[in-house]
Amino acid sequence: MSGKNHRKEIITGFVIITILAIVILSANHFTQGLGNDQELSEEMIIGSGEGYKGEIVIQIIMEEHNLKGLKAIEFHDTSQVFNEVLKSIEKDLLDGKSLEEIEVITGATDTYHGIIEALEEAFFKLEH
Repeated sequence: MSGKNHRKEIITGFVIITILAIVILSANHFTQGLGNDQELSEEMIIGSGEGYKGEIVIQIIMEEHNLKGLKAIEFHDTSQVFNEVLKSIEKDLLDGKSLEEIEVITGATDTYHGIIEALEEAFFKLEH
């Protein structure tokens, strides 16, 4: 009997430690998330557009009034196509092209237009 009781105590202790670890890690993740959300709400400049399969939300990343990059917040288009178009647009913008100078990638017209629409909205917010 004492062998079974000892095994139960070990299992119970393991379960309690596991639950505590999950609670602690979740609390830490939750509080870190709160800090990040506060920072993002102050600096997040986003715009949205309509892509091939739904809404596209893009964040423009600025540092000291200079564009540093683009980040996809939400999209429903095919990942490979979307990422290719976004990277191409980001490269062109970082190379100094305006939104009007960026060429459409063949086969991804709706994705391209959705990203451009989102960027136009974000840049408009940035200017105003």
